[in-house]
Amino acid sequence: MMKLCVIDDEWICSFLAQKLIQKVVPDSQITHFKNGLEAIEFIQQHSATPSSLPGFILLDINMPVANGWDFLDMLSDLKINDYNPAIYISSSSQDAEDIAMAKQYASITGFLPKPLTLNKLADVL
Repeated sequence: MMKLCVIDDEWICSFLAQKLIQKVVPDSQITHFKNGLEAIEFIQQHSATPSSLPGFILLDINMPVANGWDFLDMLSDLKINDYNPAIYISSSSQDAEDIAMAKQYASITGFLPKPLTLNKLADVL
């Protein structure tokens, strides 16, 4: 079973992402977090068993409490052995600064612009 994680504070974006994932990968386990801190706390609690962690993460950039960049920095600081999820930034921002910032993180697999579509998601899953 594929384990996926959606980190997004916008309910409608998160709901849409989860529905699209279920269409592409019907046998999937999806967890949702409203900000980067909630996601990091979950990952930290399960870090002893990396196989229980999501292998695919859809990450929004602009969120309260801990944004996408904060999440990436905290994840890097955790230094979990054998845990290298595919992380896709999912954002409505087409700001060149955000795209340049994303390139500074080796942990980012790709960039998916919002609104997500079934085809875009199917291509990466």
